[in-house]
Amino acid sequence: MDKLFLGVDGLHAEKGVTTHYEREAILNRMMAEVAQQVMAVTASSKFGRMCLHKIIDLDEIDVLVTDTGADEAALEAV
Repeated sequence: MDKLFLGVDGLHAEKGVTTHYEREAILNRMMAEVAQQVMAVTASSKFGRMCLHKIIDLDEIDVLVTDTGADEAALEAV
């Protein structure tokens, strides 16, 4: 797999990329391990939010795609 577009429920500076669903986290983590490029796609409202199940750390994201509602402080935190 060359590119993984990963939709996320939570994007937290310390906890990383998270989701509410354990099975989704497991599958997404496996896909991220084999992908050459990981692109996280999320609404700015998910910044600072953390869910129960971790997918990956923030440093494993190659590209972050979000809407124009993300402020500078939130972007710098991630």
